[in-house]
Amino acid sequence: MTSSIPTASQLYDRHAPLMYGTVLRLADSACAEEAFRDAFIELFDTPEKRSQPCSITRMVQVCIAKARDRCTQGGTTPAFERRVAELVAELRDQVRTTEGSVVDHSRAT
Repeated sequence: MTSSIPTASQLYDRHAPLMYGTVLRLADSACAEEAFRDAFIELFDTPEKRSQPCSITRMVQVCIAKARDRCTQGGTTPAFERRVAELVAELRDQVRTTEGSVVDHSRAT
């Protein structure tokens, strides 16, 4: 049995809360929206990318990188890095719990 490739809309519905929530913790809402959009595109803009498993860790890493690029003009600040460290510390247990698995996009609804 072959699984169909999920649509971008299905993946958006499934992953937007985690991804947008991640960047919103790091930046104001206007910048967070742009960083979220950039991260979502990087991860899921083609059928090939949507057909590949993507770990939660990878989603968070891309969100942090895009927030850093968008919201600190490609650099960084001590305050931004402090927020990143706090976010990572809070997510560590959740990520560790699911790290061995990947997101199965074939189950996106």
